[in-house]
Amino acid sequence: MGRRRQTKKAKGTANQPSIVRRLLSWIRNRQFKLGPVQRQILGLGLFLLGIVTFLGLWGISTGSILGWWVRTVSQAFGWVAFPVALGLAILGLRLAWPAFHSRSPLPPGTVVAIELLLLVILVASHAPLVIRMGADEAGLAAHEGRGGGYVGWALAVLLMEGLGPVVGSLVLVV
Repeated sequence: MGRRRQTKKAKGTANQPSIVRRLLSWIRNRQFKLGPVQRQILGLGLFLLGIVTFLGLWGISTGSILGWWVRTVSQAFGWVAFPVALGLAILGLRLAWPAFHSRSPLPPGTVVAIELLLLVILVASHAPLVIRMGADEAGLAAHEGRGGGYVGWALAVLLMEGLGPVVGSLVLVV
C-alpha cells in the first residue's frame, strides 16, 4: 500500500518543465524597474489624475469623461474618494520628483498601515447604514456615493451579517 503508482511520461517531455513553471520562472527573473523618464511620466500622469479627480469631486471641473470618472470613484470609495485622490497626487509627486521622495521616505509598513486605516474607515462609515437600513438599502446608498461606497458596503455587509451587528461593531472599534 505504501508504494506510489508511477505514471509514464510522454516521450520528449521528461526533462521539459511545465508551462506554468516556465512562466513562474520568467516572472521571478523579470525585473520591473522604471527608467528616470518613465518614472517621471508615470508620476506626472498620476499627479494630474489625482488633481483632476480632486477638482471633479469638489465640482470645480466638469466634463463628460470627468463626470463618469468622478462618479465611478465616488461609488467605489464614497467620501474616502477625497483622500484617495490626494493620495494619487502625492504618489505622482513622489514618482516624478526624486527630491520629494528622498526628503519624505515612506517605509512599506507605513503604506500598508495607511491602506488598512482607509479600509477600516470605509467599513466604519458604511456599517451604520447596513445596521440601520439593511444590506439592500445600504447598497443603494453606495450606488449614490454615500458612506464608504461599494468597497465599504461590501466589507460592512460581510462583517455585520457574518458576525452580527454587536460583534461586528466591536471588531471595528478594536
